[in-house]
Amino acid sequence: MLLALFFFALFMGAGPGLYLVNDYAAAGGTLLGMPALYAWAVGWCAVEAGIVLIAYLTVWKEPSA
Repeated sequence: MLLALFFFALFMGAGPGLYLVNDYAAAGGTLLGMPALYAWAVGWCAVEAGIVLIAYLTVWKEPSA
């Protein structure tokens, strides 16, 4: 599940997902005061970091002895 979410975030952040905000960014649009493409990429990078953090806390554990 986490892997699928990570790949979706990777796809949306730097891949074809950029086309969803490209027209808005070309018109000079901003999100939260930042250029739209930058905010889009940073937002999806934050999602990826959150997924890695969740995996670290739940999946990558030392086996109990």
